[in-house]
Amino acid sequence: MSLAVVPQHRPTLKPARSAAPAALILVLALASGECRADEPRFASWNPGSSSPAGLPDPEPPDDDDGPDTLRLAAVLGLGAACLGGYVAYGFGFWWKEDPREFHMTREGNMEQDSYAGGSDKFGHAFACYAMTRGFGGLLRWTGLGPAASEIVSALVVQAVYLGSEIEDAFYDYGFSFWDVAFNAAGSILAALLDLVPWLDRALDFRFWYASTSRFKYTDYNMAEDYSGQKYFLVFKLDGIPALRKTALRYLEIYAGYYAVGYKPKGEKRERHLFFGVSVDVFGLIKDFVCPALGAPKFARDATALVGEYWHPHFVHAPVADFVLR
Repeated sequence: MSLAVVPQHRPTLKPARSAAPAALILVLALASGECRADEPRFASWNPGSSSPAGLPDPEPPDDDDGPDTLRLAAVLGLGAACLGGYVAYGFGFWWKEDPREFHMTREGNMEQDSYAGGSDKFGHAFACYAMTRGFGGLLRWTGLGPAASEIVSALVVQAVYLGSEIEDAFYDYGFSFWDVAFNAAGSILAALLDLVPWLDRALDFRFWYASTSRFKYTDYNMAEDYSGQKYFLVFKLDGIPALRKTALRYLEIYAGYYAVGYKPKGEKRERHLFFGVSVDVFGLIKDFVCPALGAPKFARDATALVGEYWHPHFVHAPVADFVLR
């Protein structure tokens, strides 16, 4: 594999084919109350004490025998509704044809001649990452302990996506071990950031999406619009203690990946690895705009939350973009 530096451009650019619809991810994440407020989520947590920062402290049951029953029922109901929506989406876009015999697929991983140039694999990882954090936050809200919440959330998310992969095996997509591996990687990263405060404050896994011209008008399927996505691993200077009280806390350094021309097909297939710097615009809004407007804490928390998952295109400055050969 070789690298070639190319001029910056804005490709007509998904979350992955098996990624849950973005709306479902956002519902779970928002409902969880997860956000980076004045302190990281687990800044005040120690085993047996209060809930993470940014989440309401659940009132423990009088006999300390487990989660709040009413909240748990609400969480399970929301989860069932999201699962139903996901299944309906799958049968509406992915599993429409008559089923065939169970079979494996060799769609590749991130190679040049792979199915989607690797964008689908990052989409699997991001979907499981967002869903694990969201559902884990909801479970913590019920009063379940942090470690137990992360384990249960990760297992539930992996079970759902494994079921989706098995369903794929009866259709043209086929069963992919690489999909399963990236699903697991996403949930592992989510649990790691939720349980390690300093790491959560320093890192974000984000995506950016803009639909391509073909998918704008006909057969729109965001989950397979691979040419319309970018993924970012962001290091936030706010994660460095010495910089937290300076303006540098709003600067970020990132590495990213995208692939164009795979699906929808273009004249040229290209996989890009890029690096750059960006501004934590949502942190600025939370710290300055929201207080100036007298916005409630919920608005500040929601603003910070969006900034953890979405990387706005207008605030980043690419420094280097490499085409992978």
